[in-house]
Amino acid sequence: MGPRSLHIAAETVDRRYTMKNLKHVLYVAIASFYVWSGNFGATTSAAENDAVQNAAEKVPKEESVQIWRVSGRVVDHRGLSVERAEVILLGEESIMVNADRPDKWYVKQRGQAKRPPSTRTDENGEFSIRRSDKPGNRLAVISSDPLLWIVSGDKLKGRVVGIRLPASGSLSIQCDLPRKPATLPIHIQLRTFDGINWNTDVLGYHWGNYSIKNPGESVFDNLPPARYSVERVEETQTGDRRILMTPSERQLVDVVSNECATVAFNRKVGRPIAGRVRGLEDTNLSYAYVSIRYWGPREQSGRRRDTAFDVIPIKSDGRFTIDPIPPGDYRLDVFAVRRTTVNPRRSDYHGRLSFTVTREGELPTARDAPGNGAPKN
Repeated sequence: MGPRSLHIAAETVDRRYTMKNLKHVLYVAIASFYVWSGNFGATTSAAENDAVQNAAEKVPKEESVQIWRVSGRVVDHRGLSVERAEVILLGEESIMVNADRPDKWYVKQRGQAKRPPSTRTDENGEFSIRRSDKPGNRLAVISSDPLLWIVSGDKLKGRVVGIRLPASGSLSIQCDLPRKPATLPIHIQLRTFDGINWNTDVLGYHWGNYSIKNPGESVFDNLPPARYSVERVEETQTGDRRILMTPSERQLVDVVSNECATVAFNRKVGRPIAGRVRGLEDTNLSYAYVSIRYWGPREQSGRRRDTAFDVIPIKSDGRFTIDPIPPGDYRLDVFAVRRTTVNPRRSDYHGRLSFTVTREGELPTARDAPGNGAPKN
């Protein structure tokens, strides 16, 4: 038996006789009394006539609200019914789904007072859902495989085929960073389904709950076909109970059905660099580090996002070494805090320089580095 048709319909609900209009009903009753008595020749004053007129003007016009209904059936890519899938009727809001707890999805917009309506499919994959606050223009389906799928408004008009989930894909993250810990936090986010609309409804693997092996391979399954961002997260100790979490080496990857996409973090390409930050000598430091940053891949509207290559702790001698770094343009930022500083999140020193790593030839030289290593006023 093939998938049933999916229907979306709108209807109106009469709200004339709600409690808030009870006062108006009383006015109508009084007005009717005066008119009825007048038909039998009773004399009415001008004030009474005005009261009748005012009461009639206060009778509210018919108030209606539009109800959006969607019903249909969810099947997987083989045509089999998907039971217990959660179906959400979305409008202007967008949602965030955490891969570790997909049932705990939430609305991304702050201040959103009301969650959009949701329901679950039955044993035949069928569902029915409605919303009355705002129009619904797309459906989100949360299931075990794939974890998330979105049906846009164009596919909700009139009679259409029931929702067929695509075959999922997977993502392999290969890591080989010799100076890093055996496990590294990882952050994965679904950025766009169609390459046009970015950062709408998001499926995420948060670094607080997911990590990758180093060295080794970590595979993430049941992903819907889409474009994802992948970032390893650098952990830098900044105190006895403080750790700085820095998203690093941002990459974009396309996951397609029935295939495994690959992302790699390694130091196989590039040249190692040694450097020194001057101006910290004889300083009693609480902590200090240099952050190496660059512009990541092009994303929405061709824009590129600033991302870290590495964060390297330093001591008062200011010496550091960068593992092999690929050719390109980079920026180095210095962050250093004295032990006597009251606010440990505020840097006592500023320093910034830009440099270029070439494939061959001379080692990189600094540029645009006024005031490097000087203490802040």
